[in-house]
Amino acid sequence: MLMEKVTKEEHLNEPFLPSKGDDSSDTRRVSHSLTPNMNWRPPITRTGLGTFSGVFVPCRLSIIGLILFIRMSWAVGQGGALMVVLMLVLGEVMACMTVLSLSAMATNGKVRAGGAYYLISRSVGPELGGAIGVMFFCANVVGVAFYLQGFVDTICEISSVSGYWPRLAISSSVLITELVINIIGSSLFARTSSFIFWIQTLSLTYAFIALMSRSPFSWTDDGETYHFDGPNWDNFSDNLDHTFSRGESFASVFSIIFPAITGIMAGSSMSGVLKRPELSIPRGELLAFGTSFITYLMFVFAFAACFDQDTLLNQYFALQKACWWPYGLTIGIFVSTTSSALASFQSAARLLQALAHDDLVPVLKVFSKSHRGEPVIALLFSYLIAQIVLFIGSVDAIAPVLTMFFLLTYATMNFAAFIHAIAGHPNFRPRFRYFHWSFAFLGFVLSLGLMFLMQWIATLIALAVMAALAIYIHLRSVEKDWGSVAQSIIFAQVRSYLLAIDERKFHIKFWRPQFLFLCPSPKKRVRMLEFLNYLKKTGLLLIGEVILVDKQNSEQNSLFDSNSYSKYSEHRKKWQKFLDESSFSAFIDIVSAPSFRFGVQNLIMASGLGGMRPNTVVIGFYHDLSRSATSQEVTSKLNSVFQPEKSRWKDCSSALEFQEDSNDISELEYVQVLRDVLTYDHITSLIVLRGFENLDPSLINHFQLPKWSKSNKPSPRDPRQVDTQFSRIDIWDTPWGSSNSFALSLQLAAMLQETPFWGKHCYLRVCSLIDSDDSQFSGTKKKYGKLHQEVIRDKRIQARIHIFIMSEDNHSLYRANESEFSRASLNATNILDENKTVFEKMTPIRAAEVYSDFMRSQSKGAGVTIMPLPVDLLSESDSSSTSSTSTTKASEYLNHLHKITNGLGPVVCVHAKNDVISIDL
Repeated sequence: MLMEKVTKEEHLNEPFLPSKGDDSSDTRRVSHSLTPNMNWRPPITRTGLGTFSGVFVPCRLSIIGLILFIRMSWAVGQGGALMVVLMLVLGEVMACMTVLSLSAMATNGKVRAGGAYYLISRSVGPELGGAIGVMFFCANVVGVAFYLQGFVDTICEISSVSGYWPRLAISSSVLITELVINIIGSSLFARTSSFIFWIQTLSLTYAFIALMSRSPFSWTDDGETYHFDGPNWDNFSDNLDHTFSRGESFASVFSIIFPAITGIMAGSSMSGVLKRPELSIPRGELLAFGTSFITYLMFVFAFAACFDQDTLLNQYFALQKACWWPYGLTIGIFVSTTSSALASFQSAARLLQALAHDDLVPVLKVFSKSHRGEPVIALLFSYLIAQIVLFIGSVDAIAPVLTMFFLLTYATMNFAAFIHAIAGHPNFRPRFRYFHWSFAFLGFVLSLGLMFLMQWIATLIALAVMAALAIYIHLRSVEKDWGSVAQSIIFAQVRSYLLAIDERKFHIKFWRPQFLFLCPSPKKRVRMLEFLNYLKKTGLLLIGEVILVDKQNSEQNSLFDSNSYSKYSEHRKKWQKFLDESSFSAFIDIVSAPSFRFGVQNLIMASGLGGMRPNTVVIGFYHDLSRSATSQEVTSKLNSVFQPEKSRWKDCSSALEFQEDSNDISELEYVQVLRDVLTYDHITSLIVLRGFENLDPSLINHFQLPKWSKSNKPSPRDPRQVDTQFSRIDIWDTPWGSSNSFALSLQLAAMLQETPFWGKHCYLRVCSLIDSDDSQFSGTKKKYGKLHQEVIRDKRIQARIHIFIMSEDNHSLYRANESEFSRASLNATNILDENKTVFEKMTPIRAAEVYSDFMRSQSKGAGVTIMPLPVDLLSESDSSSTSSTSTTKASEYLNHLHKITNGLGPVVCVHAKNDVISIDL
C-alpha cells in the first residue's frame, strides 16, 4: 500500500495535457482538456539505472549480508530471540525514520551525484555537509573491509586456510577484483549486482527451507558435539531469553549486529547514475528496508527454534551446517559479502568525487577527475584506504567502527530533514507524503542515543572529528550558493522574537543602545564606526546613508530616476563588503532623497523592525561632515586602529572604494536635522561625535591599568593613581546638561569601559566645576558627596570623582584634594545645588564657553570626553523664524557648539529625554 500511494501521487504531480483535436473555441473540449490524463507518463530522455537495479538491489545487498549468515545466530544465543528482536526493532525504527527523512529530502528537488552527502550538504550548508560527507566516505570504505573480512572467514571455515597473512592475501585479491569491476563501469556494476542479488535470494530461500524441513542431526567440531534439532518448541522457549555471556552486554552485541541494519544509504549513493533519483530513491529504499526486516525476523525465530544455546554461541556457521548441501549457502555468503563490498566501494568512490567537485577540502580536489564517467582516482584512493583497514583482520573489531560512522550519518540526515520541516519555509514540499518532522526528530534522537549506548567514548571522538572538519571548512570561508537551512531557522526564530517584543512594555532596567548612525560613507569615519561598534555592546548599530537625488534632472520629477536604484545597489554592496572585512556587527539602511533632512526623516521613521527600532540617533559634527579626507588619511586610519583587533583591518581596503561625499548639507539643514530628532517619540537620545579623526589608539594602547589585588586595589578616589595622558574617559557634569543627559553619559562610559580595549587601558573620571564659595570648601564637599552618591552608590559605576574650583578673579582652576572629602561624602544625601556666583554674572553662552575653557585644560589628554549637548539654543531655531533668521541662528548655534568642543580631542555630546539607568531592583 505504501508503494502504491507513492505511485499514485507521482501521477497526480504530472502536467495536464490536452487531448488530440482540442479546439479552444469549444468550451466542452476545453473543459475536457483540463482533466488529468492518468495514463500519461513523461518521456524519460536521460539514460541511467532504474529503481530496481539502481536502488533496491544495492540497498538489499548491503542490508542482507554478512551478519545474517555468520553472526545473527550467535546474537540469538547471547541474548535470546526476544532481545535480538528488540535490537532489530530499535535499529529498524531508527532506520525507518532515516529512510522517511531520506525520501522526503530526495523528493524535494533534483538529486545529483553524491547521494546522502548531496542531500545533507545542500540542506544544512557546506560546513556540516562537508564534514558528514568525509565521515560517510569513511563509513563506506570501512564497510568494504568489513564485508571482505567476512568473506575470508567463510573461506577459512570451508578450507584448511589459516593464519594472518594467507587471510590478508585472499581479502586483498578480492579487493583488487572489485576495483577492476568498478573501474570498468557502473553498468557492469549494476548487471553484476543484479546477478548477485538473485543468487543471494535463492541461497537464503534454500537455507530457510532447510531450517524448516530437515531432520535433526549432530556434528562434531574440535571435539565438541553440536546439534540441529529442526523446528522445536523446547528450543524456541529456551532461546526466547538468555543471560549474556561473560564480557558481553546489550551494547556489545548490538554493536556487532548493527551493520545488518546499515546499507539503507547504498541506493542514494547511486543518485548520479539514476534515471529519476527523486522517485527511485524513496521507492527502492522503502522496498529494500521492508523486505529485509521481514527476512531478519524469519531467520531470528528460525535460529531460536532449530538450535540449542550452546550451538548458537559456538558455531558461527550454524546456518551453513543446517543445509543439505553446505556449499549452497557458502555461495550465498560469497556473493553477499562481495556484493556488499562492491556496493560500498562504488558508493565511497562516487561520494569522494562529489566532495572533490564541491572543493570543500582542498586536498580532495584531485579526486574530481574521471575517466569515461567513472571516478577512477577516487576508486584507487578508496581501494588504498580499504586495504589499510584490512590489516585489522577481524570482523568483530571492524564492526563497531563501521557502526559509529553510519549512525553519525543517519543522525545528520534526520537532523537535516527535521530542521527543514520545522523551519517553515514554503519551498520544502517533498513529493513523498509519508513524512512528519516528529519522524525525523525521533530518528535523530535514536541515532545519537544508540551511539552513546554502544560506545560513548568513540561517539565523543567521532563528534569531535566531525566538528573539527566543520570548523576547518568554515574557516576556509567557503562560499557556496547552496542555501543554508540555518538562515531559515534564524529567520523563523527572529520573527517570533520580534513579534514577542512589545515596545509598550519597555522598562528602564533593560535599556540598551540602539544606534542609528547617519554616515554618508565610511571613508572619513572609520574611527567613529570603530567607536560605536565598541559602544553598542549587546545593542543595535544601524548605519543609515542618504543618497541625494537631483530632483531637477530626475525623470518626470520622480525621486527615483534611471540611476537611483543602480546607485543604491552599488552603495549597498560596498557597505556590505566593508562590514564583512571590518567584522563590524551592524546593519545597513540606505534611502534616496532630494535633501539630507528629508532622507534622515525617512530613515528615522522607517528604520528598524518591531521592537528593534533605533532609540538613539548618532551624527558627526557639521565640520566633520563637510571636511574631505584624503586616501592617505584613510589608509593611515586603517593601519593604526586598535591594536588588539588590528588584524581585522589588514585587508580592509573597501573603505577606499567609496567616492568622496559632496558637501550638500547646509548649516541650517544640519541644525534642522538635530531639532527634528528631538521631536520623535521613539528617539530618546541624540549623540553628536566630533574629533574622532584625532583618536590615536596607539597612544591609548601604551597605557595599561594595574591589575587589582587585595594588597593593591585602587579605588575611584585613590590619589595614588597617576593621571597618564590618554588613559581615561572623562564624563563632565555641566550646568547646561539635564540629569537624564548626565545619566546617559555615565551609562555610555560604563559600557565603553566593559569592552576589552577600553577597559584594559582607560579608567573613568567624573568631573565637575563649581564656584569657590568659601575657604572651607563646603560647596565642594557637597558636590563631591552628591556625585559620589549618584555615580558610585546609586548607579553602581566605578569611577573617580574630581571636583574643580573656579576663582572669581581669574577663573583659574584648582584641583580639590580628594583626601579631604572622604568623610563628607558619607552624609551627602539630599544636597541642594551650590550657588554659582561667577556663572550668574555671565550670559548662558558666555558661561558655557568659560566652562569649556576649563574642560579643555583638564580633558585635553583624555582618550574620550563625554559631555551634555546644549539643546536650549537648538530649540530656539524653530521653523517659525524667517529663512534668514533661521540661517543666522543655525550658524550661531554651530559656532557655539564648535567653541565648547574645539580642542578637546574625541568628544561625545549627548542629550537624553529619559533616564537610562535604573537604581531600583
